[in-house]
Amino acid sequence: MKLKIILFFVLSLVLAVLVAPFIQSLFESQYASYSIASIGTPPLEGFFLGYILFSSVLISLVARNLKAGFVVALPIVLLAFFRAVFDLFFWLSLLLLALGLGLAWVIPLIKNRLSKP
Repeated sequence: MKLKIILFFVLSLVLAVLVAPFIQSLFESQYASYSIASIGTPPLEGFFLGYILFSSVLISLVARNLKAGFVVALPIVLLAFFRAVFDLFFWLSLLLLALGLGLAWVIPLIKNRLSKP
């Protein structure tokens, strides 16, 4: 089980790196004045937001525990919190964490309802 969680953690990192440019461009086009400086490639904000979403969904589904998805995404959320509480990035990261955990909660419910006759 631990190996499975580690593999899905790595998968969430890879997915976050792959979608980081898309999320970064979307974030900058909508909220250009709130954007922090991106350091190299991949852009930090896009990577962080992608990581929060994918890690909260994937780890929660694999571990079958919402707490595990929250714990895995918590370091990035805390980093955003300590950086600036009144920053839009912080609130977007919390929103994506809630969305990811909500998806991880709803997907098994739908799966169970569809599998029961």
